[in-house]
Amino acid sequence: MDDLSKFLYERYVSRFKADGEEVRPLSFNNQRWLQGRILPLLESVPRSGAILELGCGPGHLLGFLKNHGYNNCRGVDLCEEQVDIATKAGLLARQADLFDTLRAAAGEYHAIIAIDVIEHIERGRLLEFGILCRNALRPGGLLLMQTPNGEGLHAGHVIYGDLTHRVIFNESSLRQYLRALEFNDIVIRETAPVAKGFKGAVRWLGWKIIRGLAIAKIMVETGRRPRILTQELLCSGRAPLDGGQGSSASPARPG
Repeated sequence: MDDLSKFLYERYVSRFKADGEEVRPLSFNNQRWLQGRILPLLESVPRSGAILELGCGPGHLLGFLKNHGYNNCRGVDLCEEQVDIATKAGLLARQADLFDTLRAAAGEYHAIIAIDVIEHIERGRLLEFGILCRNALRPGGLLLMQTPNGEGLHAGHVIYGDLTHRVIFNESSLRQYLRALEFNDIVIRETAPVAKGFKGAVRWLGWKIIRGLAIAKIMVETGRRPRILTQELLCSGRAPLDGGQGSSASPARPG
């Protein structure tokens, strides 16, 4: 990790939050989004199944999953301030390097969740990260990731809005990455608003209109019909049942 990223991660809350603003609880609208977008992807994971969240932050997702019956969830994050918030909320979280955490796990997890994580990893370590995730999963285990969409309508805002961003994917490159790592059942989705409640329905309808106009513009310009235009991508894939034989099983850590 470069010095700038280390400097920013050490005090993420106090340095990134304007005027010392405290981390807010998970909003009702965000809970609805998680119910509509994340929970359906975890239907195959047993409520007692081991789930690891990489970059768990203050524990919003861990708490949400706990409230929905997932009782074997844990998280890791580089930022001590964020981990303190999570542990004070009674969640199982610790400050740790995600590479070290994955390296110590062999076929341990039913699911690994990485929300807004992979874009912070240096390009030279993406292969190592993917192999470690695959090896830490049980055969057929679920890898669930969200990451900025390089083809989104506001990709520039996402790419340059955080100094710790190192790489960005679109649907094609993310699918290429997971296929090379021998993940199966790869599904990549938009992170569109969920049409629940009045506000959610209005946002969902507004997005449909904007999305339709954007698709029309791109088709007129290029003749190509894009599929995913949201600011972020939500993707899932399953670890191979044989543990993955085509790639190195134990990548050496770069010196």
